[in-house]
Parts: sequence; structure tokens; C-alpha cells
Amino acid sequence: MAVWYLILAHRDLTHLLNLIGSIDESRVIIHIDRNSNLASCRSEISQFFPKALILDENSSLNVKWGGFSQVEAMLTLMRIALTKMIEGDRLLFLSGSDFPIRDRYAIERFFCEHPKTQFFEYYFLDSRQSDVHRWSHYHRWDLRMFKVRGSKLYRLNSLAIRVLSFCETKMRGAKKNPSKNLASGSQWFSLTKDCAAELLSLTSDSSDEFFKTMFAPDEIYFATLFSQSSYSESNRSCGAFYPLSGSSRISQARNLTYVDESLDYWLTFRDYDQLRSSEFLYARKFDSVISSTLVAQLKTTWK
Repeated sequence: MAVWYLILAHRDLTHLLNLIGSIDESRVIIHIDRNSNLASCRSEISQFFPKALILDENSSLNVKWGGFSQVEAMLTLMRIALTKMIEGDRLLFLSGSDFPIRDRYAIERFFCEHPKTQFFEYYFLDSRQSDVHRWSHYHRWDLRMFKVRGSKLYRLNSLAIRVLSFCETKMRGAKKNPSKNLASGSQWFSLTKDCAAELLSLTSDSSDEFFKTMFAPDEIYFATLFSQSSYSESNRSCGAFYPLSGSSRISQARNLTYVDESLDYWLTFRDYDQLRSSEFLYARKFDSVISSTLVAQLKTTWK
């Protein structure tokens, strides 16, 4: 049994090198955003880790936050991984800002103990009718011109997207939802080879057209496919779970990767005890400067 690491990266070369060095480079497949700061670093990464497979510029996408391009990049990585995996292998998605909490051997033992478990927690969105209506009804544009979240220009961009979405929906009519039950969950999941193959077989052009005009479809696209698959009850919850109110639903859908409930917090040394006492194998988000002491301390615990 082998784990294939599918990494989506767009920043911080120093930490990305640290991450690859902490896992088995011979089973690493990396997608680097075409227009990111890392786009020119492929040769440098290859010099350090020649066994890692890095998608070339022609195979890489310009991934936009909250857009369908994130889904397309993940599908590309899954298809490549399936050509290399053998029976019993599994794939695991990581971001370039992730890092292991446990050492490599402890992680390998964990997966050997759970050979048929799909680490994909999900919940159905039927209890959030306002969101379902918004996602199912409007043709939302994937148009991100300004990248700095929280800035006035970014907020202006978001307003423009809403106006354009409203106008296009009025002209074209409401979208038709190809799935009666939309599900949601974290995009950082781990599946066995057979399960991943089935999810790819469930994709369709008509379904993709629906998700292409949805905000942040990565959290819904794969969860919906998984909920419709024959493996939907092979996760640790034996199916969908019912999220608790009062906290982020996505943070409740964490699989093997710890993510702060804010979804936007950079981990530091003060998070060390919480991470080590948790049940997770990985965590995000790490930065080569902000999280340097934490990374160094985690490494001291490895065998």
C-alpha cells in the first residue's frame, strides 16, 4: 500500500521544499498555478527532488480562488495519479502550505490500519436552502481581477461579480441543478484507488457546466460526487454527518488535515501542543517565516 501525494501549490518555495522533503518524493505529483510566484521554480524544485513529478506549464492551470479552475486542477492530478497507482494504493490531497504533524512511519502505519477507509467527511446542503438556491439559481462569474482579499478593489470586484451574475441569470434563466442533493466537505481528502476511479467516472459535461458558475465549487463538487458513489458510507461517519450550529461547517468536515476554524489562520509555535494532541496527520496553513519555529519543533518529534 502506497500513498500518492497530490499537491496544489502557488506560493512559498521554501516551505514547499520543506513539505516535499517530509514525504516520499517518488510519490509526489505537484500542480503549480500557472500565474503564481512558483511558476518559474519548477527546475529548482526538480533539482532538490528529481523523483517528484511536477506538471509542466502546458498542463498547469491559472487557478483562481473560488473558481472552477481549482476543481480542474484537482481532476488533472487525480487522472495522472490513477495511471501510476496499483491496487491498494490511495491518493491524498495537500496544499503547498500543509505540513505533517506525525512522522512518515506513523502515517504509513495509520493508513495500513485503515486500508479501505475513505477519508472524506461530508454533509448535505438541504438544510441551507438559501445557499442551495443561490448556488443552484445564479450564473456566477469566475472573474477575479484583484487578489488582495479585504481590499477595496477586491470588494469592488466581488460587487461586480454579483451584478454580472444577476444580469446573466435574468437573461439566461436559472441554472438547472443536475443533482437533487448537493453535498459539501473539505477538498483535502484521501481516497483509495478504486474510489477515486469511480468518482472520475461519475463526472459529466452537464454536471461540470452547473459547477462552473458556482462560487467555491471545490468544496461541493467532490463531496457531491462522493455522496453519490458506492463508497459514500465507507468514510468514518458511515455516510453524511449533521453539522453542529455555531461553528464553521467546513472546519467540522476536516478529514486528516487540521484547519483552523477561521480557515485563514497561519499556524505558529503556540499551536504546537494542540496539533500534537490532535488526531490529525497533517495541518495547514504553514508559512516559511511565520511557522518556522513550529516546523522545526515538529521535526524534532519524528523518528
